[in-house]
Amino acid sequence: MIENYCAFSVRIGGRVFTAGIYSLLIALTAVMLKTPNAYAATREVGTGKPYTTIQSAINAANAGDTILVYTGTYNETLIVGKTLSVKSVNGAGSTIIDATGHGGLTSAVAFSSGLGRDTVLDGFTISHGMNFQGGNIKCYNSSPTISNCFVYGGGAVYGAGVACSNGSSPLLTNCVISGNLCAYGAGIYCSISASPTIINCTIYQNRADNDGTIADANGAGIFCNSASATVINTVIWGNTANGLSNTIHLKSGGAVSVSYSNFEGGWIGAGNISSDPQFVQLGYWNDNGTPNIGDDYWISGDFHLQELSPCIDTATGDNAPDHDLEGTTRPQGYGYDMGSYEYVASTLISLSDFSATPQSGIVILNWSTASEIDNAGFNLYRSTSENGEYVKINEDLIPAQGSATQGASYDFMDVGLQNRKTYFYKLEDIDLNGTTTMHEPVSAMPRLLYGLFQ
Repeated sequence: MIENYCAFSVRIGGRVFTAGIYSLLIALTAVMLKTPNAYAATREVGTGKPYTTIQSAINAANAGDTILVYTGTYNETLIVGKTLSVKSVNGAGSTIIDATGHGGLTSAVAFSSGLGRDTVLDGFTISHGMNFQGGNIKCYNSSPTISNCFVYGGGAVYGAGVACSNGSSPLLTNCVISGNLCAYGAGIYCSISASPTIINCTIYQNRADNDGTIADANGAGIFCNSASATVINTVIWGNTANGLSNTIHLKSGGAVSVSYSNFEGGWIGAGNISSDPQFVQLGYWNDNGTPNIGDDYWISGDFHLQELSPCIDTATGDNAPDHDLEGTTRPQGYGYDMGSYEYVASTLISLSDFSATPQSGIVILNWSTASEIDNAGFNLYRSTSENGEYVKINEDLIPAQGSATQGASYDFMDVGLQNRKTYFYKLEDIDLNGTTTMHEPVSAMPRLLYGLFQ
């Protein structure tokens, strides 16, 4: 028998407690075992990082770790079998999980049984998964948090975009689920006591179809079979089953609770509407020149809202995320917006030109405006790749000099740069209300040659 040794006493609140070091070690060990994040690590994935594939980082990780994924296209399929946060660094627009070419029936991302909301997938484009159930995302008795993702091009019999089954209750926020094709539940399929919560998502132009040979191909937007779903602040539009408009299909006691959402064809619930969402650009299916749907492919659109969209300021702030798919703060106007993107009014400047001129170790940035209304000023951002992470290079806001009737010219010198390396720059203007607009990048490569002959 191991004795308590090196005993010591401690006075707490007027009482004296005596303990031994062995007892203390046992107690501390018990606390550590109950705290899985005590030694949580961050693992990086990408070019030049410790891991070149996301799955290799997942395999090496311990429960509670965070996996940061840098810009790139990752041609792989993922199995998440432990409590992890898998997050992109630069968002879904530049971080892609593409399952193209993976043989057999394999979901692009599959969550194993027993996982909860503390398992997170955040900021990815997820595409071209193919499985019997859950083409792009599969949740089996698992309830992860899936945020800020673009889910498209999946194929399945059940749930080409997202499939939830066997008691799964995932949380989906700020996701675009579009261009997925299957027989049942092309956008989201729920079965066997599943109960997903869907907040501020866009579910658009998913197709429940099988050459028209399955009469009950249905639930192009959401299919609930002995399951339920809660839908808030979401746009469900343009989904079809066997060529006919089809949003939700309920089977065997399935149920859907919908509020503050824009549903094509309408749905009972507080704050619901049924009006053209007025996306900036519609996506569409290309039939590839044949009547066979098997070779059809999806051309994505731009699901930002236009200025007169009925989805602007008509959602609820209850349970809404504090930002949209691109990281824009919610709300931007008088209220929250429906869908994955918060509408941001463009600042009222007319930009005439924006250019970058290289010298040795220097890039000179010039821009001019034709007019400026309520403009506070400008910021400049630099990156070493066009789609990479941009960093602000001016310390203070560059003050506006133009007016509503007259523009102005500006210049800024970026110094201390490496020669023979290309730099990319974005220009941001900010109005007096804090609304910002980011302008497309320009690039330049400093070289010693420029300095010698100027």
